[in-house]
Amino acid sequence: MLFEKCGFEGKRAELCHDSANLAKEKMEMVSSIKVAPGTLGLLYANDDFKGVSHKFKEDESCFDNQRLKDFNNKASSFEIFLKKDKNFIATK
Repeated sequence: MLFEKCGFEGKRAELCHDSANLAKEKMEMVSSIKVAPGTLGLLYANDDFKGVSHKFKEDESCFDNQRLKDFNNKASSFEIFLKKDKNFIATK
């Protein structure tokens, strides 16, 4: 689940599928994420799964920390990998 604001607040999108363009999901800004058990989330800076990416194995309440500050409100596409998916291991 993607959230517009830190602390899992604001507009949200509960995605059960990949999204090549988060604006089409009405998520122009992403500042926090909840990751379902057994999944890995991969956010990309650009549409179509391009640009800088960051993987999430667990919830992240705010992207304003040093590790993610350049990623805050810049995510444009999102991929989900299930634990049983062969690509899950490759992207860990």
